Amino acid sequence: MTDDIKSTICSKAWNYPIINLANNELTMCCHTVHQRVQDNEIENLGVDIFTKFQPIQETKFDLLKGIKSDSCSYCWRLEEKNIGSSRTGFDDFARYVASTNYFNTYDKREVANKLSTLTIDEKFQMSKNLVAPKNIEIFVGNHCDLKCVYCNEWFSSQWMVEKKKYDEIDQNWKRNDGLTQESSSLETVWWDWFENHIYDKPDIIAFLGGEPLLMNKLYSHIDRILNKYNSFNLGRPIWISIVSNFNTPPAYFDKFMKLIPKILETPWVHLDLSVSIESLGDKTEFIRTGAKWDRIEKNIRQLLSAVAAMENRGKFSFNIMSALNALAIPDLPNFYRFIVDIQREYDIAVNVRGSQVVYPNWLQPSILSESFSENVDEAIEILSANKLPEKKYRFGPWLHYISHLQEVKKAILDPDKNLQNRREFVWYIRLLEERRGINFRKTFPELVDFFNMCYRL
Repeated sequence: MTDDIKSTICSKAWNYPIINLANNELTMCCHTVHQRVQDNEIENLGVDIFTKFQPIQETKFDLLKGIKSDSCSYCWRLEEKNIGSSRTGFDDFARYVASTNYFNTYDKREVANKLSTLTIDEKFQMSKNLVAPKNIEIFVGNHCDLKCVYCNEWFSSQWMVEKKKYDEIDQNWKRNDGLTQESSSLETVWWDWFENHIYDKPDIIAFLGGEPLLMNKLYSHIDRILNKYNSFNLGRPIWISIVSNFNTPPAYFDKFMKLIPKILETPWVHLDLSVSIESLGDKTEFIRTGAKWDRIEKNIRQLLSAVAAMENRGKFSFNIMSALNALAIPDLPNFYRFIVDIQREYDIAVNVRGSQVVYPNWLQPSILSESFSENVDEAIEILSANKLPEKKYRFGPWLHYISHLQEVKKAILDPDKNLQNRREFVWYIRLLEERRGINFRKTFPELVDFFNMCYRL
């Protein structure tokens, strides 16, 4: 403990609630562990469950006291290696608190001074009573058609099936898949919280899975949100955000395409769509088992072609969201050439976002030999030479992403390699080949020498 708020604070603990409506779970930001909420806790706290749920409230209190909470270990691990993390820092937190009027009419400078001198009781009260969610993420369920190598049974029903097949998970263990229309107890209080308390606060309401486009709940949730904003003059933009693998079969994709005009025609509501990929062709089909690259590319092109012809296309934002991992790094230049090509062809700015994989350990880019940093350099050159003016990008400016790639490069160049992670790389690649009938050497010839080196360990 340092008792220094500046060393630990992060606004995401307050402004980034993540709600798993299918399985009664809460967390804060996308890098912390989902915490199961019991029905009696929901009954006792009601709508306050989203801000005063004990595990989350305790983490906020720790961050205000200068304690590196275990909940935030993802960022601490990166920072220990001198790699940039997702933590927002003190200045951002001061701006955020000033925007909420938590300290009445204090400006940002006055808020910053106040935050630096908080008493322990004031820190405790702020951990419970600062309520101003800006970016809300909703997990619809874990139903998914893919088994991405860096995912798990919590977020993919296909992973759950595979683990049960090999007796690596309790046969009775299950996750709600988001296909039914039944409401969980958390879902009931969520709608109360949203419709009656915080509907005018968020800037973004995001939907994730599983694979959201395959789940009925996505469409009913969005309909209900649109109904709220149709009856309320918000007076500023709010973004509906959806993250999809875009491996969507035609019948489901047509259903989704019909939803897009409905979103864009709702006053003040904009659509932020992210396609989750980080590679092309057979490499995508290996990394994301079950994916069909031709279908993904067709869906991307169909979407961009349709949006390019819409009068209200200014209310639409398109993103490529990547989980950069060791398997994707060798072909990064070709991947970004594809992004440049579709941006140019459809005259739509393609935001680029994402993070590097930290877990599972054997997929961290940092396990790679230093020579693979050259692939990252080439990718940076491609983005630098083809970026549009920064004002064209809403949620994934290329200059910001280039900085992220430089952090990935730094991780690859770190000489302190974890040999156990490299040994596990060999073990898990062989396991994937055996279980899924996929061919590593054929798909990733650029990584064969690296694999052999790891094997010799």
